[in-house]
Amino acid sequence: MSNDWKTNYHRWVSFAALDTEMKDHLKSIQKDEGALEDCFYKGIEFGTGGMRGEMGPGINRINVYTVRKASEGLARYMSELGTEAKESGVVIIYDTRHKSREFAFEAAKVLGKHGIRVYVFDILCPTPLLSFAVRQLGASAGIVITASHNPPEYNGYKVYGPDGAQITLATAQQLMAKIDEVDDELLVSCEDVSVLKKKGLLKMVGTELMEVYLEQIKNLRVLSNRFSSAADPIRIVFTPLHGTTLKAITQGLNSFGYRYVTVVPEQANPDPDFSAVASPNPEEHQAFELSIQYAKEVDADLIMGTAPDGDRLGAAVKMQDGEFEKTKEFSFQFGYEESNGYLLGDFVRDKNVVQAALIMADVCAFHKARGKTVYDALLELFETYGFHEEGLHSLTFKGKEGIHKIGNIMTLFRSRPLMEVAGKKVIAIEDYLAGTRKDMQTGAVVPLALPTSNVIKVHMEADSWFCVRPSGTEPKLKIYFGVKGDSMKDGQQMLALLKQFVLSYIETA
Repeated sequence: MSNDWKTNYHRWVSFAALDTEMKDHLKSIQKDEGALEDCFYKGIEFGTGGMRGEMGPGINRINVYTVRKASEGLARYMSELGTEAKESGVVIIYDTRHKSREFAFEAAKVLGKHGIRVYVFDILCPTPLLSFAVRQLGASAGIVITASHNPPEYNGYKVYGPDGAQITLATAQQLMAKIDEVDDELLVSCEDVSVLKKKGLLKMVGTELMEVYLEQIKNLRVLSNRFSSAADPIRIVFTPLHGTTLKAITQGLNSFGYRYVTVVPEQANPDPDFSAVASPNPEEHQAFELSIQYAKEVDADLIMGTAPDGDRLGAAVKMQDGEFEKTKEFSFQFGYEESNGYLLGDFVRDKNVVQAALIMADVCAFHKARGKTVYDALLELFETYGFHEEGLHSLTFKGKEGIHKIGNIMTLFRSRPLMEVAGKKVIAIEDYLAGTRKDMQTGAVVPLALPTSNVIKVHMEADSWFCVRPSGTEPKLKIYFGVKGDSMKDGQQMLALLKQFVLSYIETA
């Protein structure tokens, strides 16, 4: 495959069998050289998180041809593992986005062409069910077609290993090598679905695995169900944000004994355009605007919203003034990530929103039985450990020029290391690309025992810090902030000053 965008473009437009939609799209932008270059100047990247990007024509977009190419690479990788891996097969699920179901079957058709058994879900189901199904069916791999919480124009392709977890860096590198061997994504061959079914290479999977999955979650309950059936039971507002979790979570809440559950009707049905929500990202407050309206009407104790693919949970609880505040951290011991992904138990090996939602309901019920809210419990933690405030700010830089801009910003932090930030001395700077931590007072440099990544973290005195990294799934630079104050007001003021300083510094790049 050429690195010259014009060569790649002409290869596509001269391909007689090019998909009609792709052909029409290219025709509509044929005079926009900038748009064409962005579609063809490089192949869409495939990493440990798979590939994710805008849909459309070109090698730098998610489309039927790039999906086939990724699947061809996976098929070649599995073929080298041997007959047992091919017979164990691949499980495929998909979310509610445009073309997700189509892409799922395109992947199945390519894998099936290589004699690899494929299981495709015939129902919408959340991402954690893929991890569960891979282990339950003894499959060699899993694929989920999703772009999680990204805007409607995005989609993606993520690969899981036989343990039900996202593939490791070593596996990803082997898989990427096989994908890179595919010279022309337009010429990847695939088999007809009816032929695969006749050969027994394609099996549709239904609700039976969902039932087993929900039964497993019941075993995670730390509390008895006496709180869910108390004299003053909790009232819950839930929104799947037009995604895949409606059935799993409402059915799960019911099995846990929660009867007062209001589903946001405008956001209940699958909708690839996310028509009734400003953002389908449960990390962001605007995702809860409609939920909060319903919560005030029913005097809800808890609001929960999930990412469309069902891997992340956002929660909001009533504060003392009757307003709702979004929370991220729970008082349980379990695995979690900054962007609202949580995991309990080991029968799923990835972020599990269904588990988190059901146990969060138990957390809320437990504290209500104590005469407290979840927000009260959060304040108790702050009083004990300090008033920690964290924030995230994303800067969007699209296209080829955007990549250069992000690169310039990262170079700025490396070439002009800060010694003081918002009135606080810098203690150390960690550069995960170089794999080093530098003490800014002594100049001593020590290695970091973490994987290489294009990330810089700056530590200041008084437990303050910020971290800068390019997003691996969107054309964004993400800046994370953290402070520790003596009070909530103090922490919020410190956070605001830190954000202002860092964003102003970035503007000098």
